[in-house]
Amino acid sequence: MKKDIIQQSYERHSEHEAYLEEASCYTDPGSIDAWSHDRMIKSISPLFKFFPGAEFVTVGDGRFGADAYQLKKHGMHVMATSLTDNYLKIAKVRGYIDKFLAVNAEKMPFFDSSFDFAFCKQSYHHFPRPAIAFYEMLRVASKAVILIEPTDDGVGLINFLKPFLKKLIRKEKFYDYETSGNYIFRINSKEMKRMLTAIDRPLFAIKYYNDFYLAKISFQRSNWKSPGFLLTHFAIFVQNVLCFLKLMKYARATIIAFKTDISSDLKKELRKNGFKLTFLPKNPYLTEG
Repeated sequence: MKKDIIQQSYERHSEHEAYLEEASCYTDPGSIDAWSHDRMIKSISPLFKFFPGAEFVTVGDGRFGADAYQLKKHGMHVMATSLTDNYLKIAKVRGYIDKFLAVNAEKMPFFDSSFDFAFCKQSYHHFPRPAIAFYEMLRVASKAVILIEPTDDGVGLINFLKPFLKKLIRKEKFYDYETSGNYIFRINSKEMKRMLTAIDRPLFAIKYYNDFYLAKISFQRSNWKSPGFLLTHFAIFVQNVLCFLKLMKYARATIIAFKTDISSDLKKELRKNGFKLTFLPKNPYLTEG
């Protein structure tokens, strides 16, 4: 009998996790690669300020719990989870993380609102059924779900050429699929608005930005004496200019999907840090309680 496509997907991901390399935040914290990941984590700095010591659960954190480790450095209390726990066990023994569990994102073994925040960085687009995983993360979080992911918001002439360029430069044959067989699910604000409005949630915040990764320079130092670091910043600057001119879409977004309304001070802080807030309509047919 032919295996279910979802089962196949998770089996391939389990096999893939067995070959993950240790994250650069452990092996080479002064590198450009480590700086890039730290930059993504710091995009949610307003939450660190307003919710000191908050409880987080990371989802898809298979690279030795690197996301949990980074959040812990910012004073958060974190449960690291991924589809398998082989490397999470090692990370716990080494003192990188405090708590871990092997978890399927579509069926998380936690009570409702077990954590303040659910955090998923660069894993959501790998999930075979990301919407199910999103609602599960929203269930176990009391305050918000945080996604840091590729985005396809906006329009840009250059983006029409991206599939061709990736095939030409990186020899990628299938732009919308990864080698595990999964479709690459890029998030966007319209989809997020629909998903949250459907369950009567009040708002979400989104911050767009660009990144630049080149394997041959990723190990260079993240300081201004490093040619690779200068190149990285120049490439990001060029992308930002192209986005400003509407010739290119932003490559990445941090989305914070809130379960309840937030204070005016937090709203101001989010805007100050480059987030755009989208307020959602209240369902007039739902009763209170």
